[in-house]
Amino acid sequence: PFFAASLETAVANRAEVERFFGPKKFAHMERQLNWNTARRFLGPAFFPGCTRNVIMCNTTFIFTPVTYRAYFPQEHKSSTSLFWFGLGSNMFVGNVVAITQQALWGRSLDYMAAGENGARNINYTQVIKDGLKQEGAKAFFTPPKWF
Repeated sequence: PFFAASLETAVANRAEVERFFGPKKFAHMERQLNWNTARRFLGPAFFPGCTRNVIMCNTTFIFTPVTYRAYFPQEHKSSTSLFWFGLGSNMFVGNVVAITQQALWGRSLDYMAAGENGARNINYTQVIKDGLKQEGAKAFFTPPKWF
């Protein structure tokens, strides 16, 4: 799951960031930051995007099958019960945790764009501190987004 999540993030993150900022603004930001090839390939805010995908992959491919096999009553196991168990565990376990990372991803991009030259490198510690200071736990823990 870690490799799959990292690969998916590496492929999608740059495009997601470009869509977030728009192609011209993102190109300007990259020029300002003068990143090396690896950072340009992965795109900004790769860490929270990858963490989110690792959480969802682990929920889907490890947590759900292991808990279903070990703890779901044998007499109620079926393809239908597995579907609903999997949907529930993805929504109420994986998604609840992954949304915190999605919020960090967006806040990281906002932080990046707020530099005096129109771009600055992301300082995750500062992003988290600012989010908690401005909105408290709601900055990252958003129950309405669970559905």
